[in-house]
Amino acid sequence: MIDKVQKYFIDLSNKYEAKNGYNYWDNHVKYVTQIADDLAKDVDADLEIVLISAILHDVAKVMELRENESHNLVGSEIAECFLLSEGYDPQKIEKVKRCILYHSGDLDKNIKLSKEEWCVRNADIISMFHNITIFFFLALHEYKLNYNECRECVKEMIRSKYCFLDTKLKVKYDDVFKIIYEAI
Repeated sequence: MIDKVQKYFIDLSNKYEAKNGYNYWDNHVKYVTQIADDLAKDVDADLEIVLISAILHDVAKVMELRENESHNLVGSEIAECFLLSEGYDPQKIEKVKRCILYHSGDLDKNIKLSKEEWCVRNADIISMFHNITIFFFLALHEYKLNYNECRECVKEMIRSKYCFLDTKLKVKYDDVFKIIYEAI
């Protein structure tokens, strides 16, 4: 199933790139998937759930559907439809949906993440170190900012994203974050 999901997402990414000049698979999702794989092995999470969720976590962005709504919510619905059409286990689909729902943004303090949700969420954050230029692309391409505005916007984007990284993982990544943040 993982191969089918990956092919599905890569095809969508290629279409998005032809239209927008950015390939989500090549520039973001493959890194999230690699990092999530490592994290899943470290915490003994369900690797299949983690990998499928990591691949599909930004599916709403590449499909550009209901852009005025949360891409987490829309993405979980898209993933459910696709996985159901592929005959994937409904109980596993629910786990994938939760991983996608909680992969980014602020969380209610009462939400306790599963190991799988934790892996996808933190992998998405850590992935920014593999391609920091995505933030410049967004600031220039989507927000149409000038140079100085772009720098400040990028600093704020990485700072706000990094603040959601698990405290235990921050120990490992604090130095990298500080170097990149100061370099911008």
